[in-house]
Amino acid sequence: MRKNPLTIAIHYDSYGAQWRELLSERLPDFQIRLWPEWGDLADIDYAVAWTPPDGLLRQCENLKAVFSIGAGVDQLLADPDYPKNVPLIRMTDDILAEGMAEYVTMAVLALHRDLLRYLEFQRAADWKPLPQRYPRDQRVGIMGFGKLGQAAALALKPFGFEISGWSRTAKQFAGVHSFAGPEQLSEFLAPLDILVVLLPLTDDTQGMVNADLVSSLPRGARVINAARGGLMDIETLKPLIDDGRLGHLWLDVHQVEPLPADHWTWVHPNVVVTPHIAAATLPRSASGLVADGIVQMEAGQMPVNVVEFDKGY
Repeated sequence: MRKNPLTIAIHYDSYGAQWRELLSERLPDFQIRLWPEWGDLADIDYAVAWTPPDGLLRQCENLKAVFSIGAGVDQLLADPDYPKNVPLIRMTDDILAEGMAEYVTMAVLALHRDLLRYLEFQRAADWKPLPQRYPRDQRVGIMGFGKLGQAAALALKPFGFEISGWSRTAKQFAGVHSFAGPEQLSEFLAPLDILVVLLPLTDDTQGMVNADLVSSLPRGARVINAARGGLMDIETLKPLIDDGRLGHLWLDVHQVEPLPADHWTWVHPNVVVTPHIAAATLPRSASGLVADGIVQMEAGQMPVNVVEFDKGY
């Protein structure tokens, strides 16, 4: 027989102690363990994790579910030994979506109003007004139109941008032109002034944003990636941004993080780099979702945000 109480194990370097405190408040009858003090792995019922060592979760032979601390699950599925018989639960915190909407809105408005060029002019003490573009004449496309993409679209709509969304399967959203599947990708990309990348990272999307894809955009289009660095084949984009075929790159995520100090994106005048801060998981709200999910599972119900392993999200 299994022992009591039930056990939750946390693997998270940044805020592990805070997660333990919050889960203990919400689930006082559970034992909460924080890595590396997981003890007997056979005791663990639930894991709450971001980037545990490869093979660790498979050793938890009585594991009922794994809860991802962040929006993505690619970092967990990168473990070749992840136990596919154990449900993996995505984080769908509204606070996470709000943070992404804020970040995307900031980046789109900065590019739309030529902020990067004005900062260059300031450094050169050059008083040079540029022609103003109007939002209704600017086409913004969101590639990856799930919860985060829809939150970004909702935040951008009041400014009057013409907004399109592309996803693997068709999604209807008021005021947004919907495109779906590979057969509609070129049609989605062709008119865009700004492309926002919010795709999940899967085997199918790895390196998807490359020179070929970006060449389908109008000359001078700008690209924002706030999803995963692995979605971009960044080295193939350098010639395009060097010659102006690609207007600007705004990168919150990178293939290697932290971004190496000698990488060209740090110093390129038409690239913005931020250190993966678009949408942080806030423990106080996110821990409540995890606790609710565990209570559901203990009641014999499955949370709605379970990952489909064949899709990778």
